[in-house]
Amino acid sequence: MFNKDWYRIEISPEDRPVIEQTLEEGSKGGSTYFVLLFLSTVIATFGLLANSTATVIGAMLIAPLMGPILGLGYALACGDPKGISRSLWTELLGVLTCLGTAASIAVLVRPDHIDFAVAEIVARTHPTLYDLAVGLAAGLGGAYCSVHPRISASIAGVAISVALVPPLAVVGISMIGAVHGDVHWGSPANAFILFLTNFLTIELAAAAVFVLAGMRGEEEAQVGLAGAVALQLVLLAITGIFLFRQLHGLVLERTLKSVATNVISTELKRLPGSHIQRIDLELTSGVSASFIISITSREDIGPKLVASYQKTLTGKVAPYLGKGETVSLVVQTIRSSYASATSNLYVPSNPKKSARQVEYQQLETAMQKSLLK
Repeated sequence: MFNKDWYRIEISPEDRPVIEQTLEEGSKGGSTYFVLLFLSTVIATFGLLANSTATVIGAMLIAPLMGPILGLGYALACGDPKGISRSLWTELLGVLTCLGTAASIAVLVRPDHIDFAVAEIVARTHPTLYDLAVGLAAGLGGAYCSVHPRISASIAGVAISVALVPPLAVVGISMIGAVHGDVHWGSPANAFILFLTNFLTIELAAAAVFVLAGMRGEEEAQVGLAGAVALQLVLLAITGIFLFRQLHGLVLERTLKSVATNVISTELKRLPGSHIQRIDLELTSGVSASFIISITSREDIGPKLVASYQKTLTGKVAPYLGKGETVSLVVQTIRSSYASATSNLYVPSNPKKSARQVEYQQLETAMQKSLLK
């Protein structure tokens, strides 16, 4: 028979004091907390600079930022203002420690020696709605592990999927890059939004799990904290809107690049030996979509062909753009040649020569004739 209380989490009377003590201790910080946080930030920062995914994962394993967040969720569920203040203060000091450590390393390494375009850094400056879903699942998983002491060791695995320290390390690195003029200030802002998204979703999901587990305070305390929960929900809604727009922009960019690839590839079939090397796209919402396409070819692709390509491309991408948005195309020709063991391949049938090339050819012919005499 169906159990109407299937969603409730049972905690034994013996385990409850242990769980509560663990959550409270995790929210207090202490020397161990800051030492591990400093070391995890150092590992994460150098992993990001080296573009090493394995190193960044190693930093996540020892990052202790989950403790105060779970403690905050527990304090919310119990209606404990002191616990909320303690957890927030510990988390704030932890965030400042991460930012200061990462920024200091970036200054020591020097921005001139940092590649801000590596995948590990760029990935954390473009958060999307997917990150909100990951944070929500991680918060549920972390809190669920916390109310089951026998599996609480797997919280480290949850920390891996959420990555709280690496986004903060990216904020510190990008701030130094922005001061130096190497990146836009939007990069550290976006990376911090990624951390804030994870923070809010983990905390609220954890609070929900603790409520379902019966770890609640008096009803009066719950009513008094309704404002705090409402504020966090508003912040989460704002970040959710931002992340949705980011995701929409990412999907639109990928769609337009895919359309451009298909259009230009079809057009290049008329130029044997020509291939798309790279497609860059700059989207200005409500204004324009500017494509820059690099093509390897035996022939220079001139304005006439580019105009033809642009006309075809505009017709194909127009349904994905807003009214009044324009499409522009710039083609960079990278001269290339193909040869087999017997002959040159893809040689233009009627290559047009400039006046200077004709002069050089006539001069070369005259010199060859004089040498043969």
